[in-house]
Amino acid sequence: MHFRRQNCGAYIKLKSCASSRKVVFSTVQARLLRLIILKINSGEFTERGLARLIGVSQPQFHNVLKGKRKLQADLADRIMQKFDLGVLDLFHETELREQLIARPHTPLRGIWENSTEQSSTGPESCPRKPSVRETTRWSPAKNLAS
Repeated sequence: MHFRRQNCGAYIKLKSCASSRKVVFSTVQARLLRLIILKINSGEFTERGLARLIGVSQPQFHNVLKGKRKLQADLADRIMQKFDLGVLDLFHETELREQLIARPHTPLRGIWENSTEQSSTGPESCPRKPSVRETTRWSPAKNLAS
C-alpha cells in the first residue's frame, strides 16, 4: 500500500492510493504505525519521548515500529487516546465514502440494532441462568428423613 503525504498545517494526512480494497484490521494497524513513524521522522516526537508518553519502554516501542513485535490492541488504544484519534481519523474521507458506496448491504445491521435495544432496557431484561434450587428438586425434608 502506498501513501502520499499531504501537509495541512500541524497535521499530516495520509491518503491511500489503494482504496479499492476492503478495510481490514491490519490496514488500521498499518495506518496507525505509519502515522507514528511520520510524526517521529518530522521531529514532532522522539521514539523515547513517545514511548514514555504512552507508557512503554523505548526498546519495546522501537521493536513495534520496526515490525519485530506486533502492535497489540491495548498499545494501539493508548496511542489513539494520546493523539485523540478514532479509527475513522486514519482514513481519508473519499476512502470511507468509496467503502460505503461499494458495500451493497450491511450484514450486521440486525445484530447491532438488537444489541442496542437490549442495552437500553437494562440488565433486568437479560435472561439469567437458573439457580441450582430451581433446576433440581432438592428438598431439605427429604434429605433429613433418610
